[in-house]
Amino acid sequence: LDIRRAEGTFVVEGFSDRMLDPMVYGLILEGGNSPAIIELRKLFEVGTLKLAIEKASEEDIKRMREALETLRIAIEKRLDTEEILDADIRFHKALEHAVNNPLVDKISVVIERLSRLTRARAIEHFIKENKMDELFEMHEKMLNLIIESNEASVAEVLDEHFKYWKNELK
Repeated sequence: LDIRRAEGTFVVEGFSDRMLDPMVYGLILEGGNSPAIIELRKLFEVGTLKLAIEKASEEDIKRMREALETLRIAIEKRLDTEEILDADIRFHKALEHAVNNPLVDKISVVIERLSRLTRARAIEHFIKENKMDELFEMHEKMLNLIIESNEASVAEVLDEHFKYWKNELK
């Protein structure tokens, strides 16, 4: 519904970004159930990666390589958690962009908001355990799946990508 002051209420066609805001706030108010958010993100990542393998153009791959390089530099310079997280998110946004689906873009914003805290904790874990090279390699493997059109290894690569969160769920 579109409510216009002094004009009335109208039924509209299509989907509005404004429809997502109440859903996001509702999920946040429920307490941010980490296991549920992590599982949602994993489901979303598997589907997104498979679609990116199918649809990514050379320009999309170039954008992902640039984002991966930004992540590498952030890791090498030992930037703080937030800066590394921003570089991580930039890579995932480039991957999501390759799907060329406006609904994926919209849902990814919701998932990013909901998962930001757990993603930051994961990066802190990698920093503390001195495993930042491993974090980079996980992202590099995702890009290589797209370049090689290797859909068969998606689950294996993402299981590795989510291994920190698997431990947290236990």
